[in-house]
Amino acid sequence: MKRKRSGFLTALVLFSCVSCATAGEDFSGLWSYRKDCGFGHMASLDIRQEARLLVGSWSDGSRVGGDAGQLRGDVNGKGASVQFCSEVAQPPDVACPAYQDEGYLKRVGEQLVWYRLSGGKSVPYLTLDRIAPGGETPVDSSNCQEESSQD
Repeated sequence: MKRKRSGFLTALVLFSCVSCATAGEDFSGLWSYRKDCGFGHMASLDIRQEARLLVGSWSDGSRVGGDAGQLRGDVNGKGASVQFCSEVAQPPDVACPAYQDEGYLKRVGEQLVWYRLSGGKSVPYLTLDRIAPGGETPVDSSNCQEESSQD
């Protein structure tokens, strides 16, 4: 009897570990970035995840202009390959519902690093924070020089 129970527990633990490994990281939720200096920079990814598939919306811009659209992706371990389409496409963006391979997302602790393709390589673009419902986006003040008023 004791032997059967330990076999069952072993199978249960192995099944749990296998399902965790195939699911990968959790990318669901609202991820956001904000920088206020200069022209400012705001970006967000609102992601829904079902198993390995990601769907959602994105926005990226400044006080001067920006873009927004839809995203889809596929989780592979700690990262996810993502494709984007634009609601208001201007070259080189692709208008929805057509998508183009454009990036990679990777969880790093409690943050999400958004990589973009540049010269055939994925390079870090932004580090986003997960925003709780009703929460505020932390402001990135790195590389901001104090704005001094001159009279």
